[in-house]
Amino acid sequence: MKKKRSQIAFDYRPLESSYASRGVGTVVWNILQRLAYSSIAKDVVLFGGENHKPVFSEFTYKKIYRPQCREWIWEQLLWPFDLAFSSCSIFHSTVSLGPLRSMALPLLSPVKTIATIYDLNSLKCADLSPIETRSFFRVQAKALKKVAAILTISDYVKRDIVEYLDVDEHKVFVLPLGVDQRIKSVYDSGMQSGNQNITPYILAMGETANKNIETVIRVFQRVAGLGYNGELRIVGSLDRQVLSVKKLCTSSPFSDRIRFFCDIDTETLVKMYSQCDLFLFPSICEGFGFPVIEALYCRVPVICSRNTGLEEAGGDAVLYRDCGDVEGLAIDCLKVADNKLFKVELSKKGRAHAELKTWDQTERVIVDLYNSLR
Repeated sequence: MKKKRSQIAFDYRPLESSYASRGVGTVVWNILQRLAYSSIAKDVVLFGGENHKPVFSEFTYKKIYRPQCREWIWEQLLWPFDLAFSSCSIFHSTVSLGPLRSMALPLLSPVKTIATIYDLNSLKCADLSPIETRSFFRVQAKALKKVAAILTISDYVKRDIVEYLDVDEHKVFVLPLGVDQRIKSVYDSGMQSGNQNITPYILAMGETANKNIETVIRVFQRVAGLGYNGELRIVGSLDRQVLSVKKLCTSSPFSDRIRFFCDIDTETLVKMYSQCDLFLFPSICEGFGFPVIEALYCRVPVICSRNTGLEEAGGDAVLYRDCGDVEGLAIDCLKVADNKLFKVELSKKGRAHAELKTWDQTERVIVDLYNSLR
């Protein structure tokens, strides 16, 4: 008798790539961290590309092979065989649209497939995306027509999926995201306390064009010109910034007060959150915005852009402006930096909001979806 296929194939490779430390990796890591302690853990098979075992020993791990050349084509050709010769009845594609071209959603799948979409930036903000990314995006969008379900990270992205990709809204499920458990653990341990930096600073984050670092620098120049004596510290590499940002940094009259911090660990990030005057995040297009709830959890006032997924992340605990409103953003920065009572009020409100952002509901949505498809 043929053995019934009942396991779930889960694409683990985002945690084996450079995206492990980014938003995609945050979602995947926290999902697995919760599923590891659920009743369904024994049925989850992690499909990865490494020889070593993954961090999560509660799951079975299966290595898959992909040639290094023409990665996207091999993804399309080999996934059907990987799945057909497994005991899995469900394939959870953890990166289905976006820049990870080596992790593709297969056009042909012998099992029920769940796609995961983090944003539609390559479509909505096409002028900020490389041509090859946009081309890949269009091909992958075709594969979505055949999936059993789509997971996404905010109602904002769900609306975009339904509108731009012509997908039945009943196939799209929103994951209620929480604060990264690793951030919470470091902050709650008190590792960020002590050695308080005597130089005040505004904190920002990002390397890609959509993170709007050019506006961040222009806002800083404005507040510095109005008397703010601190620094601007940006989590990210100067070398990986777009050309306009590099030129602005070089020509800025406050260039000696603009600093970039590349490849920092979780402990350092939490310390930078905890010790800054405020977190400035005027992203142009954002599916959700983990940095916002991370900063709020670390009791930091947040100023960010409206009309994106950031409003779902920050709720009413954040100050919002249009992403290009340099003057308005500068006014808010000075208001927070100069008014201690206002800063304390925002910090308390932000922490209370962030504490509501947990992964409990995320786990329930995924487990219920897995069970409904088996």
